[in-house]
Amino acid sequence: MPGLVLRVTPNGVKSWCVLYRHRSRLRRLTLGRADVISLADARTRARDHLSDATHGSDPATEKLDSRTAKTIGDLARLYLEHWAKPKKRTWKNDRNLLDRRVLPVWRHRAIADITRKDVIALVRGVADAGAPIVANRVVSLISKMFAFALDEDLVTVSPAVRIPRPGQEQSRDRVLTDDELRTLWSEFEKLDPAMAAFYQLRLLTAQRGGEVGSMRWQDVDLASGWWTIPATRSKNKLPHRVPLTAKAITLIEQR
Repeated sequence: MPGLVLRVTPNGVKSWCVLYRHRSRLRRLTLGRADVISLADARTRARDHLSDATHGSDPATEKLDSRTAKTIGDLARLYLEHWAKPKKRTWKNDRNLLDRRVLPVWRHRAIADITRKDVIALVRGVADAGAPIVANRVVSLISKMFAFALDEDLVTVSPAVRIPRPGQEQSRDRVLTDDELRTLWSEFEKLDPAMAAFYQLRLLTAQRGGEVGSMRWQDVDLASGWWTIPATRSKNKLPHRVPLTAKAITLIEQR
């Protein structure tokens, strides 16, 4: 596909781009990251954009215009579509937090008008409403969203730098006693067999529900008693090996 190129940054980030000419000027349009878009998809997209350019369009300028954000509502939409969804398995948490805590107050505010004082006032309002830990999450989300805005040249400075977190968070150290575990196990056995196995495997492997629920045969070695969670399915994007007890192996075989 003439015009399709792979750009690699000094940090090793690879992106598909398409080169074309508009009014005799060489233009470049970024199609997306190579770890998200396959070569086949990149070729298809490049073909479409080159066809548009042949008919006089300027795809790069049109993309920039479509991503221009003027309000916090615009920024939230772009952040979710172009950063949170591609990079976070928990992006829906960001969407819910925006819908409940940020957009009701800021949706129609201009991005350029948001100041550090505005951020502090919003965060304190959430904390004063009895949700200091949620306020911490709001700080983190606004900081990420404005960092995205900086990367996209939508702002020149972020108003969310070094915002104090009002909630005092503590690591959870509560663990179940043996009696509690026995009670849970008995209750699980009353469920539908598939759901019972799901919860029992969570107890036996100490893994998250999403990872247990997406377990694949190709990742399980019952002979050696190991379950390898691939990097693409783990929360920290690193492969993770989980030992399987005899009971866990039996539950898996039954499914």
